[in-house]
Amino acid sequence: MIIYKVEFQCFSGTLVNMSRGESGLDSRDRASPDHHLLHNNACSICSTVDTPVYHRHYSSRWLREILGVENDENASFYCPPCKSRHEPYPYSRTKVLVSDETLHPFFAPPAHNPEHHYSGDLMHVDYITIPGASINELAAAFQAEFVNKQARKPLDVVLVAGYRELRLGHSIADIEERFRSFADQVLAAKVNGENNTVAISDFIFLPSLAWFPDNGQMPFNQNGNILHIMEWLNEVILSINLDNNITEFHRLHKYGVLVYTKRKRNQYGYEQHQKIKEHRFEQWLGQDRALMTTLKADQRIKIGAAINKYFWMRTSGN
Repeated sequence: MIIYKVEFQCFSGTLVNMSRGESGLDSRDRASPDHHLLHNNACSICSTVDTPVYHRHYSSRWLREILGVENDENASFYCPPCKSRHEPYPYSRTKVLVSDETLHPFFAPPAHNPEHHYSGDLMHVDYITIPGASINELAAAFQAEFVNKQARKPLDVVLVAGYRELRLGHSIADIEERFRSFADQVLAAKVNGENNTVAISDFIFLPSLAWFPDNGQMPFNQNGNILHIMEWLNEVILSINLDNNITEFHRLHKYGVLVYTKRKRNQYGYEQHQKIKEHRFEQWLGQDRALMTTLKADQRIKIGAAINKYFWMRTSGN
């Protein structure tokens, strides 16, 4: 439990710096300054001498560093996501999940509910998560943790991101370019000449952004409907993954959604089939459907477990 307390001290405040610094990020690429406030310390991982960065940043590597085990192959430590003790790098390749608020940290849900219990990762994964972060901000965090500080072993990386760009109205072309840039960054960060892998997660259809016709009438306070953009981007993501030799990967678009076939007979007695696709609103946090952006803890746990299974089944070096 002491280690848990230390671990969460890496969350630090909100972003207030609006200038473009060494990382090349401007205010549109930063986590929002009006949410996820904890305290006012700059992020020790992402800040530079000239450019402090304020956001909450969960980092598995940072935890090992402050515990003094990062460079000790014979050491063991209590790993919160695994819920067990093990050495810093238990496999021949390092698995890394980079995420915005979607999976920040899903393995430690706040509610003491048996349904929200996470039994631990099937295999150890390093986490980089920043609530509200853009793709570029997560890329800068990955650069700080696994490029500026060279990775010790080859990497298998999963990215869950892009929702900030959607909310800010970025174009499909811009979001695709950001995803491809992140993938190129990971693939270029080779260790001892061994190739890395990277998989981009497709988009979850947040009710606040994507309203299915089968949901019924769109709420009066719905701030637009970009369902078609998200569907298009999911096809783009599939293409990016195929370009990077990722043929099998976890699909997030199915979470929080119900798809079924409705059967009925027409006036002539023939059976007709109609495919229905609607949100499972009971799986989302909040009461106002137009504002739902976050899946409940049990669904986030399922997503985290699915990505962990992807690492176990679809990547090597386990």
